[in-house]
Amino acid sequence: MNFPSMESLDCVRSILIEADAAADPNRTMKEANSYAFRGYNMPAIPAVAFPVNVNLFAIPLLPLSILIRTFSHNEHKKKLRREKLFLYETVIARQNAVIKLSREGGDAERMNYLGILYSCLQETVIKLQQDLGVS
Repeated sequence: MNFPSMESLDCVRSILIEADAAADPNRTMKEANSYAFRGYNMPAIPAVAFPVNVNLFAIPLLPLSILIRTFSHNEHKKKLRREKLFLYETVIARQNAVIKLSREGGDAERMNYLGILYSCLQETVIKLQQDLGVS
């Protein structure tokens, strides 16, 4: 999974912000937010452990606790999937906008910037497709 948590989607959000800013015809890599492009060192999957402290009085409540935790985990997974789907559709729209901007032309520096931005958006599309199981 490329984006295991909501926080790991921050790099996608930052590249979308940069794609929105690309509408400025004078924007090049000099003006670009380099953080957006550095976001493509995808974060590693965090190792999260949920220790279970069991005592004798809690044993009858353990099945209820497991049920609540399972329900909470499933809701989190659904919310994460909805966010990924929303970002996937948004990235595709921004990618099309970048293609349109590149057809308008510009100097070599501007075209280089749009090319890099397009590549980052394409990489994001591929990773989101993998996470969503979309081809």
